[in-house]
Amino acid sequence: MTAFFFLAALTAAGPADRPPADISHPTTSSASAAVGAVDLVSNQDTAQRRIRGRVLSEESGDPLPYAVVELGSGPTRRTAKTDEEGRYLLTEVPAGPQQVRVSTLDHAPLAVTVEVPESGDLELDLLLRITPIGIAGITVIANPVPSLEIAGSEGEAAGRGSPADPELRALETTPGMAELGLVEGARAEPGIDPSDPEGALYVRGAASDLKLVLLDGAPVYAPFHLGGLLDAFQPNVLQSAWLYSGGAPVRFDGGLSYILDLNTRQGSHEKFHSGGAVDLLGAGARVEGPLGIGSFLASGRVMHRAGSDGIAGERLPYGYADGLARVDLGLGTQHHLSLTGFFNRESVELADVTALDGPAYWGNAAGSLRYRSRLAGSDAVFTAALSRFTTRLPIGVEAPGVADGKSWRTRLAADFSRPAGGLRLGYGASYDRQRIDYQAFEVSDSGTTWLARNGVSEALGGYGEVIWEATPSLQ
Repeated sequence: MTAFFFLAALTAAGPADRPPADISHPTTSSASAAVGAVDLVSNQDTAQRRIRGRVLSEESGDPLPYAVVELGSGPTRRTAKTDEEGRYLLTEVPAGPQQVRVSTLDHAPLAVTVEVPESGDLELDLLLRITPIGIAGITVIANPVPSLEIAGSEGEAAGRGSPADPELRALETTPGMAELGLVEGARAEPGIDPSDPEGALYVRGAASDLKLVLLDGAPVYAPFHLGGLLDAFQPNVLQSAWLYSGGAPVRFDGGLSYILDLNTRQGSHEKFHSGGAVDLLGAGARVEGPLGIGSFLASGRVMHRAGSDGIAGERLPYGYADGLARVDLGLGTQHHLSLTGFFNRESVELADVTALDGPAYWGNAAGSLRYRSRLAGSDAVFTAALSRFTTRLPIGVEAPGVADGKSWRTRLAADFSRPAGGLRLGYGASYDRQRIDYQAFEVSDSGTTWLARNGVSEALGGYGEVIWEATPSLQ
């Protein structure tokens, strides 16, 4: 099978100065440049001629942080990097015709010639087209291993369903199981804490919950799928994916191990598009297009497994389905509203496990509402998000048992940023509420529940930061 991986590269951000002019007049075939209104400011010192503006994605209009902007060559060469809002600033620019070049990791490079005035500032906004980076796949070939029959200890059933069963042991490492403490903790006797600390109910700060994955601001558990058969998300619906393994921005309220910030793209504002694909194991489809004063984007995937008999010699005991939808509305020139919804469900069929009425499964349902605006000179982003993670799997006890786990999470955030001379100020606040319910019960006539746990956590905080670019490569 072939697995594909998404690479996110981080570099230092560049300076931020002032809001951009409107974008217009796209040019070139591989990318587009837009020159805003030229703002001539009286300045007797011609050495202070500057070019400023923003670098944006042509498809969505979103800013492109950490893009490299260059001008000239040799002694007259000037460089700058865009900040998180896509702003850049080139200083001490010679007058006359000058070529401006811009490049970034996942967009086509662009070069455009502009006329720099004798004095004052030139505002220049640049549009780049997305060009995904192709990464060679990895092919894995393996032979099937016969099932192991393991004799259990006295009082325990041998083979499948016992605590020593390798298949159930393998389930402990599947995505999402550890987040809710569903395997080892369920095997402990009622009222007795497990000897293994990994068998406890996990809360924020525990070893398995040090990560934070956000999809358009909504927390998502277990985005990486079992066996590597599928990409975590369809690549053609993502605008950006930022991975922070250290030194994450202060606005994130969690994730000590790593933070993965995923953002979907807007649907096409120009015309209706659709696409899809079907193979021996699955199928996927995508539609997008204009929607009144905005746009929409919807996609879905499902594992039908119709051809798995010919590949593995038997029906693949794995199932998956997901769906994503996004609607964007433009409320004037400085107001934007976006709504994103996502769900997925992953399942594994376990032979000879009679405790479940169906396969073991886990999955997410998440949604976020985001409002972007310009308020009192600051760029503002307000986020309200809800998410739920559910899972159900068998456990090995003296009688067949089932473990159920559910997590509900609410996240509210307000983030602001604004220029302040040569600095940039960032500030905001967030609220996070999480509830976890977990229970294990024996499959019997009475359906006896022998272990139940639940917990609620709430966190409220604020932050402030001052960003100063000491050099073009040090922030």
